[in-house]
Amino acid sequence: MSDFKIRFLPDGQETAVEEGKTLLDAARLANVYVGAICGGEGICGKCRVIVREGEVTGVSTEFLTRDEIRRGYALACQVIPTGDLVVEVPPESRLAGY
Repeated sequence: MSDFKIRFLPDGQETAVEEGKTLLDAARLANVYVGAICGGEGICGKCRVIVREGEVTGVSTEFLTRDEIRRGYALACQVIPTGDLVVEVPPESRLAGY
């Protein structure tokens, strides 16, 4: 299995994640907070991230608009990296005041 390098913006935290793990798993490994009140079940839509560089599979569209999908938004708990990524955690997915 391969490991992929994931860099989280705006903080610049980086981690390596095993193939088959979700972006939410990667965020937890990097100590980057991404809201997921459903525990990663894909039913709350709170773990929105923006994939700035790289590709993912398994995109869930239930909680995203077409415009958000075009701009690279994805649910961290539902997507799996297929290579190295740069991911932005937007303000609405972070801790308040963070």
